[in-house]
Amino acid sequence: MPLPKQHKILSLVWYKFLPAQFGGQQTIAAFNEALGKQLEILCLCSKNNQASSKESYSIYPQLPIGKLQFVNPFVWLFIYKFCKKERITHAIVEHPYHAISAYILHRFLNIQIVHSSHNIEYQRFRILKKPYWKILYAAEKWISQFAKINIFVTQQDVAIATKVFNISSNKCLVIPHTINAKNIAHKSNAATHIKHLHQIPSNHSIFLFNGTLDYLPNAKAVEAIAHYLITALNKIDTNFTIVVTGRIELEAFQYLYKLQNKQLIVTGFVNEIEQYFLAANVYVNTVQMGGGVQTKTIEALSYHLNVACFSNMLNGIETDLVQNKLFIANENNWTEFAQQVWLATEKFTFTNNSFFEHYNYNTHLQKLITLL
Repeated sequence: MPLPKQHKILSLVWYKFLPAQFGGQQTIAAFNEALGKQLEILCLCSKNNQASSKESYSIYPQLPIGKLQFVNPFVWLFIYKFCKKERITHAIVEHPYHAISAYILHRFLNIQIVHSSHNIEYQRFRILKKPYWKILYAAEKWISQFAKINIFVTQQDVAIATKVFNISSNKCLVIPHTINAKNIAHKSNAATHIKHLHQIPSNHSIFLFNGTLDYLPNAKAVEAIAHYLITALNKIDTNFTIVVTGRIELEAFQYLYKLQNKQLIVTGFVNEIEQYFLAANVYVNTVQMGGGVQTKTIEALSYHLNVACFSNMLNGIETDLVQNKLFIANENNWTEFAQQVWLATEKFTFTNNSFFEHYNYNTHLQKLITLL
Protein backbone atom coordinates (compact mmCIF):
# COMPACT_ATOMS: atom_id res chain seq x y z
CA MET A 1 0.00 0.00 0.00
CA PRO A 2 1.46 3.41 -0.98
CA LEU A 3 2.26 5.92 1.74
CA PRO A 4 -0.28 8.68 2.44
CA LYS A 5 -0.02 11.69 0.15
CA GLN A 6 1.37 13.93 2.91
CA HIS A 7 4.57 11.85 2.87
CA LYS A 8 7.31 13.26 0.66
CA ILE A 9 10.53 11.35 0.03
CA LEU A 10 13.88 13.00 -0.67
CA SER A 11 16.41 11.12 -2.77
CA LEU A 12 19.81 12.68 -1.99
CA VAL A 13 22.36 11.90 -4.71
CA TRP A 14 25.65 13.74 -4.55
CA TYR A 15 27.00 12.87 -8.02
CA LYS A 16 25.95 12.60 -11.65
CA PHE A 17 23.70 9.65 -12.37
CA LEU A 18 21.62 11.01 -15.25
CA PRO A 19 21.83 10.05 -18.01
CA ALA A 20 22.60 6.65 -16.47
CA GLN A 21 25.55 4.99 -18.23
CA PHE A 22 27.46 2.96 -15.65
CA GLY A 23 26.53 0.42 -12.98
CA GLY A 24 26.06 2.72 -9.99
CA GLN A 25 24.27 5.36 -12.05
CA GLN A 26 21.90 2.79 -13.53
CA THR A 27 21.16 1.42 -10.08
CA ILE A 28 20.07 4.78 -8.65
CA ALA A 29 18.11 5.74 -11.77
CA ALA A 30 16.24 2.42 -11.84
CA PHE A 31 15.56 2.49 -8.09
CA ASN A 32 14.16 6.04 -8.16
CA GLU A 33 12.11 5.27 -11.26
CA ALA A 34 10.51 2.23 -9.67
CA LEU A 35 9.90 3.95 -6.34
CA GLY A 36 8.65 7.12 -8.02
CA LYS A 37 5.79 5.18 -9.58
CA GLN A 38 4.48 4.44 -6.09
CA LEU A 39 5.56 7.40 -3.94
CA GLU A 40 6.22 11.11 -4.29
CA ILE A 41 10.00 11.36 -4.80
CA LEU A 42 12.04 14.56 -5.03
CA CYS A 43 15.63 13.93 -6.11
CA LEU A 44 18.13 16.56 -5.01
CA CYS A 45 21.33 15.94 -6.95
CA SER A 46 24.45 17.58 -8.38
CA LYS A 47 24.19 20.24 -11.08
CA ASN A 48 25.70 18.05 -13.81
CA ASN A 49 22.69 15.73 -13.93
CA GLN A 50 20.61 15.86 -17.10
CA ALA A 51 17.02 14.72 -16.70
CA SER A 52 15.01 13.47 -19.66
CA SER A 53 11.69 14.85 -18.31
CA LYS A 54 10.26 11.33 -18.62
CA GLU A 55 11.22 10.26 -15.10
CA SER A 56 8.51 9.20 -12.67
CA TYR A 57 9.98 11.49 -9.99
CA SER A 58 10.93 15.17 -9.69
CA ILE A 59 14.58 16.12 -10.20
CA TYR A 60 16.37 19.13 -8.70
CA PRO A 61 19.99 19.32 -9.98
CA GLN A 62 21.09 21.99 -7.50
CA LEU A 63 23.97 20.53 -5.46
CA PRO A 64 27.60 21.50 -6.14
CA ILE A 65 29.77 19.20 -8.22
CA GLY A 66 32.50 17.45 -6.27
CA LYS A 67 33.23 15.88 -2.89
CA LEU A 68 33.83 19.12 -0.99
CA GLN A 69 30.05 19.42 -0.66
CA PHE A 70 30.14 16.83 2.15
CA VAL A 71 32.00 19.17 4.51
CA ASN A 72 30.58 22.48 3.28
CA PRO A 73 28.25 24.06 5.89
CA PHE A 74 26.53 26.08 3.16
CA VAL A 75 25.56 22.83 1.45
CA TRP A 76 24.25 21.41 4.73
CA LEU A 77 22.16 24.57 5.13
CA PHE A 78 20.91 24.39 1.54
CA ILE A 79 19.78 20.77 1.95
CA TYR A 80 18.14 21.66 5.27
CA LYS A 81 16.22 24.61 3.78
CA PHE A 82 15.19 22.55 0.73
CA CYS A 83 13.74 19.80 2.91
CA LYS A 84 12.02 22.25 5.25
CA LYS A 85 10.41 24.12 2.35
CA GLU A 86 9.27 20.92 0.63
CA ARG A 87 8.05 19.36 3.90
CA ILE A 88 10.16 16.25 3.38
CA THR A 89 9.25 13.37 5.70
CA HIS A 90 11.81 10.73 4.65
CA ALA A 91 15.26 11.04 3.05
CA ILE A 92 16.96 8.26 1.10
CA VAL A 93 20.69 9.01 1.27
CA GLU A 94 22.74 7.29 -1.42
CA HIS A 95 26.05 6.17 0.13
CA PRO A 96 27.29 7.39 3.55
CA TYR A 97 29.07 10.53 2.35
CA HIS A 98 26.31 12.99 3.27
CA ALA A 99 26.13 11.63 6.83
CA ILE A 100 26.38 15.13 8.35
CA SER A 101 23.53 16.49 6.22
CA ALA A 102 21.49 13.39 7.00
CA TYR A 103 22.01 13.86 10.74
CA ILE A 104 20.95 17.51 10.54
CA LEU A 105 17.74 16.50 8.78
CA HIS A 106 17.12 13.77 11.33
CA ARG A 107 17.94 15.90 14.39
CA PHE A 108 16.31 19.23 13.52
CA LEU A 109 13.51 18.33 11.08
CA ASN A 110 12.64 14.88 12.45
CA ILE A 111 13.09 13.41 8.96
CA GLN A 112 13.36 9.64 8.85
CA ILE A 113 16.65 8.61 7.22
CA VAL A 114 17.06 5.69 4.84
CA HIS A 115 20.71 4.87 4.18
CA SER A 116 21.07 3.23 0.77
CA SER A 117 24.32 1.26 0.79
CA HIS A 118 25.55 0.03 -2.58
CA ASN A 119 28.26 -1.90 -0.76
CA ILE A 120 30.24 -1.71 2.47
CA GLU A 121 31.97 1.43 1.30
CA TYR A 122 34.85 1.70 3.77
CA GLN A 123 36.00 -1.84 2.96
CA ARG A 124 36.34 -0.96 -0.70
CA PHE A 125 38.68 1.93 0.09
CA ARG A 126 40.61 -0.07 2.66
CA ILE A 127 41.28 -2.70 -0.03
CA LEU A 128 42.41 0.11 -2.34
CA LYS A 129 44.73 1.30 0.47
CA LYS A 130 43.22 4.77 0.63
CA PRO A 131 44.38 6.48 3.85
CA TYR A 132 40.96 8.04 4.54
CA TRP A 133 39.13 4.72 4.85
CA LYS A 134 38.94 5.11 8.64
CA ILE A 135 37.07 8.40 8.27
CA LEU A 136 34.68 6.72 5.88
CA TYR A 137 34.24 3.86 8.33
CA ALA A 138 33.22 6.31 11.06
CA ALA A 139 30.74 8.07 8.75
CA GLU A 140 29.28 4.79 7.53
CA LYS A 141 28.87 3.44 11.06
CA TRP A 142 27.30 6.69 12.25
CA ILE A 143 24.68 6.99 9.52
CA SER A 144 23.88 3.28 9.76
CA GLN A 145 23.12 3.70 13.48
CA PHE A 146 20.83 6.74 13.31
CA ALA A 147 19.11 5.72 10.06
CA LYS A 148 15.66 4.18 10.41
CA ILE A 149 16.39 1.75 7.57
CA ASN A 150 19.63 0.58 5.94
CA ILE A 151 19.24 -0.81 2.44
CA PHE A 152 21.86 -3.33 1.34
CA VAL A 153 22.13 -5.21 -1.93
CA THR A 154 23.24 -8.56 -0.48
CA GLN A 155 22.67 -10.63 2.64
CA GLN A 156 26.46 -10.83 2.98
CA ASP A 157 26.61 -7.05 3.39
CA VAL A 158 23.92 -7.20 6.07
CA ALA A 159 25.95 -9.76 8.00
CA ILE A 160 29.03 -7.52 7.84
CA ALA A 161 27.14 -4.32 8.72
CA THR A 162 25.38 -5.75 11.76
CA LYS A 163 28.74 -6.84 13.13
CA VAL A 164 31.09 -3.96 12.31
CA PHE A 165 28.54 -1.11 12.65
CA ASN A 166 26.78 -2.64 15.66
CA ILE A 167 23.28 -2.28 14.23
CA SER A 168 20.27 -4.54 14.50
CA SER A 169 19.31 -6.72 11.56
CA ASN A 170 15.76 -5.34 12.05
CA LYS A 171 17.04 -2.04 10.66
CA CYS A 172 18.42 -3.74 7.53
CA LEU A 173 16.66 -4.53 4.29
CA VAL A 174 18.07 -6.39 1.28
CA ILE A 175 17.04 -4.98 -2.10
CA PRO A 176 19.22 -6.33 -4.93
CA HIS A 177 19.96 -4.38 -8.08
CA THR A 178 17.32 -4.48 -10.78
CA ILE A 179 17.95 -5.71 -14.32
CA ASN A 180 15.78 -6.45 -17.34
CA ALA A 181 16.23 -9.18 -19.91
CA LYS A 182 17.62 -7.82 -23.18
CA ASN A 183 16.39 -8.68 -26.64
CA ILE A 184 19.17 -10.61 -28.40
CA ALA A 185 17.35 -11.25 -31.67
CA HIS A 186 19.96 -9.19 -33.55
CA LYS A 187 23.00 -10.80 -31.94
CA SER A 188 24.38 -12.10 -35.25
CA ASN A 189 24.04 -8.69 -36.94
CA ALA A 190 25.77 -7.01 -34.01
CA ALA A 191 28.69 -9.45 -34.20
CA THR A 192 29.09 -8.75 -37.93
CA HIS A 193 28.98 -5.00 -37.29
CA ILE A 194 31.53 -4.99 -34.45
CA LYS A 195 33.90 -7.31 -36.31
CA HIS A 196 33.77 -5.05 -39.36
CA LEU A 197 34.19 -1.91 -37.23
CA HIS A 198 37.33 -3.20 -35.51
CA GLN A 199 38.63 -5.45 -38.30
CA ILE A 200 38.27 -8.58 -36.20
CA PRO A 201 38.68 -11.85 -38.16
CA SER A 202 35.32 -13.46 -38.92
CA ASN A 203 36.35 -16.76 -37.27
CA HIS A 204 37.29 -15.12 -33.96
CA SER A 205 35.23 -15.39 -30.80
CA ILE A 206 34.69 -12.01 -29.11
CA PHE A 207 35.34 -11.82 -25.37
CA LEU A 208 34.10 -8.61 -23.75
CA PHE A 209 35.10 -6.66 -20.66
CA ASN A 210 33.27 -3.43 -19.87
CA GLY A 211 33.58 -0.97 -16.99
CA THR A 212 34.75 2.42 -15.79
CA LEU A 213 38.38 1.95 -16.75
CA ASP A 214 39.79 4.92 -14.83
CA TYR A 215 38.83 3.10 -11.63
CA LEU A 216 41.75 1.13 -10.19
CA PRO A 217 40.15 -2.36 -9.84
CA ASN A 218 38.93 -2.22 -13.44
CA ALA A 219 42.26 -0.89 -14.72
CA LYS A 220 44.06 -3.74 -12.96
CA ALA A 221 41.59 -6.14 -14.57
CA VAL A 222 42.57 -4.83 -18.02
CA GLU A 223 46.25 -5.19 -17.17
CA ALA A 224 45.60 -8.79 -16.17
CA ILE A 225 43.89 -9.46 -19.49
CA ALA A 226 46.92 -8.15 -21.36
CA HIS A 227 49.57 -9.82 -19.22
CA TYR A 228 48.00 -13.11 -18.15
CA LEU A 229 44.68 -14.03 -19.73
CA ILE A 230 45.66 -13.70 -23.38
CA THR A 231 48.71 -15.91 -22.86
CA ALA A 232 46.61 -18.56 -21.10
CA LEU A 233 43.89 -18.45 -23.77
CA ASN A 234 46.42 -18.83 -26.59
CA LYS A 235 47.64 -22.11 -25.11
CA ILE A 236 44.17 -23.53 -25.84
CA ASP A 237 43.05 -21.69 -28.98
CA THR A 238 44.21 -18.54 -30.76
CA ASN A 239 40.98 -17.64 -32.56
CA PHE A 240 39.73 -14.88 -30.30
CA THR A 241 39.77 -11.13 -29.78
CA ILE A 242 39.18 -9.45 -26.42
CA VAL A 243 37.36 -6.12 -26.60
CA VAL A 244 37.55 -3.77 -23.61
CA THR A 245 35.09 -0.87 -23.46
CA GLY A 246 34.59 1.89 -20.92
CA ARG A 247 35.46 5.43 -19.92
CA ILE A 248 39.10 6.49 -19.58
CA GLU A 249 39.04 10.19 -18.70
CA LEU A 250 41.81 10.48 -16.13
CA GLU A 251 45.33 11.01 -17.46
CA ALA A 252 46.79 8.46 -15.03
CA PHE A 253 44.93 5.65 -16.82
CA GLN A 254 45.69 6.55 -20.45
CA TYR A 255 48.39 3.87 -20.43
CA LEU A 256 45.66 1.27 -20.87
CA TYR A 257 45.44 2.15 -24.55
CA LYS A 258 49.09 1.11 -24.93
CA LEU A 259 48.26 -2.43 -23.85
CA GLN A 260 46.49 -3.09 -27.13
CA ASN A 261 47.71 -5.77 -29.51
CA LYS A 262 46.25 -7.88 -32.30
CA GLN A 263 44.12 -9.80 -29.81
CA LEU A 264 43.22 -6.94 -27.47
CA ILE A 265 41.19 -3.86 -28.43
CA VAL A 266 40.68 -1.03 -25.91
CA THR A 267 37.98 1.30 -27.23
CA GLY A 268 37.44 3.72 -24.37
CA PHE A 269 33.89 4.99 -23.98
CA VAL A 270 31.45 3.84 -26.68
CA ASN A 271 27.96 5.13 -27.45
CA GLU A 272 26.62 1.79 -28.66
CA ILE A 273 27.55 -0.44 -25.74
CA GLU A 274 24.51 -2.63 -26.44
CA GLN A 275 26.06 -3.66 -29.74
CA TYR A 276 29.21 -4.85 -27.97
CA PHE A 277 27.26 -6.93 -25.46
CA LEU A 278 25.25 -8.46 -28.29
CA ALA A 279 28.37 -9.15 -30.35
CA ALA A 280 30.21 -10.91 -27.53
CA ASN A 281 30.44 -14.67 -27.19
CA VAL A 282 31.54 -14.57 -23.54
CA TYR A 283 31.87 -11.87 -20.91
CA VAL A 284 35.23 -12.06 -19.10
CA ASN A 285 35.17 -10.43 -15.67
CA THR A 286 38.82 -10.40 -14.67
CA VAL A 287 38.35 -8.10 -11.66
CA GLN A 288 40.07 -9.42 -8.52
CA MET A 289 40.04 -6.45 -6.15
CA GLY A 290 37.49 -4.00 -4.78
CA GLY A 291 34.24 -4.58 -2.95
CA GLY A 292 30.53 -4.64 -3.57
CA VAL A 293 28.44 -6.32 -6.21
CA GLN A 294 29.91 -6.86 -9.66
CA THR A 295 27.11 -5.11 -11.55
CA LYS A 296 29.01 -5.81 -14.77
CA THR A 297 28.35 -9.53 -14.26
CA ILE A 298 24.63 -8.92 -13.72
CA GLU A 299 24.54 -6.71 -16.81
CA ALA A 300 26.22 -9.39 -18.92
CA LEU A 301 23.74 -11.99 -17.71
CA SER A 302 20.90 -9.70 -18.79
CA TYR A 303 22.21 -10.13 -22.35
CA HIS A 304 22.14 -13.91 -21.77
CA LEU A 305 25.94 -14.02 -21.99
CA ASN A 306 27.96 -16.70 -20.28
CA VAL A 307 30.32 -15.11 -17.77
CA ALA A 308 33.82 -16.22 -16.76
CA CYS A 309 34.90 -14.84 -13.39
CA PHE A 310 36.84 -15.58 -10.22
CA SER A 311 35.27 -17.29 -7.22
CA ASN A 312 36.02 -14.36 -4.91
CA MET A 313 34.00 -11.88 -7.01
CA LEU A 314 30.52 -13.38 -6.67
CA ASN A 315 29.16 -11.23 -3.83
CA GLY A 316 25.55 -10.35 -4.59
CA ILE A 317 25.16 -12.86 -7.41
CA GLU A 318 22.48 -15.47 -6.78
CA THR A 319 24.49 -18.31 -8.28
CA ASP A 320 21.69 -20.85 -7.81
CA LEU A 321 19.65 -18.92 -10.38
CA VAL A 322 22.39 -18.97 -13.03
CA GLN A 323 24.32 -22.18 -12.43
CA ASN A 324 24.62 -22.83 -16.16
CA LYS A 325 25.76 -19.27 -16.96
CA LEU A 326 28.72 -18.75 -14.63
CA PHE A 327 32.10 -20.31 -15.40
CA ILE A 328 34.14 -19.87 -12.26
CA ALA A 329 37.88 -20.12 -11.68
CA ASN A 330 39.82 -20.09 -8.44
CA GLU A 331 41.32 -16.74 -7.49
CA ASN A 332 44.34 -15.73 -9.59
CA ASN A 333 44.40 -19.06 -11.47
CA TRP A 334 44.70 -17.85 -15.06
CA THR A 335 45.09 -21.31 -16.56
CA GLU A 336 41.78 -22.34 -15.04
CA PHE A 337 40.20 -19.02 -16.01
CA ALA A 338 41.18 -19.54 -19.66
CA GLN A 339 39.77 -23.07 -19.59
CA GLN A 340 36.50 -21.73 -18.22
CA VAL A 341 36.33 -19.10 -20.96
CA TRP A 342 36.63 -21.68 -23.70
CA LEU A 343 34.11 -23.94 -21.98
CA ALA A 344 31.73 -20.97 -21.91
CA THR A 345 31.92 -20.65 -25.69
CA GLU A 346 30.63 -24.21 -26.13
CA LYS A 347 27.38 -23.90 -24.19
CA PHE A 348 24.54 -21.41 -24.59
CA THR A 349 21.32 -21.15 -22.64
CA PHE A 350 19.09 -18.18 -21.94
CA THR A 351 19.34 -16.65 -18.49
CA ASN A 352 16.50 -18.04 -16.36
CA ASN A 353 13.35 -15.98 -15.83
CA SER A 354 13.76 -16.59 -12.09
CA PHE A 355 16.96 -14.52 -12.24
CA PHE A 356 15.09 -11.50 -13.61
CA GLU A 357 12.26 -11.95 -11.11
CA HIS A 358 14.77 -11.81 -8.27
CA TYR A 359 16.69 -8.84 -9.68
CA ASN A 360 13.62 -6.65 -10.02
CA TYR A 361 12.78 -3.75 -7.71
CA ASN A 362 9.07 -4.45 -8.02
CA THR A 363 9.71 -7.76 -6.23
CA HIS A 364 11.24 -6.02 -3.20
CA LEU A 365 9.99 -2.41 -2.93
CA GLN A 366 6.81 -3.26 -1.04
CA LYS A 367 8.96 -4.32 1.91
CA LEU A 368 10.56 -0.86 1.95
CA ILE A 369 7.24 0.95 1.65
CA THR A 370 5.85 -1.08 4.54
CA LEU A 371 8.83 -0.15 6.74
CA LEU A 372 8.54 3.52 5.82
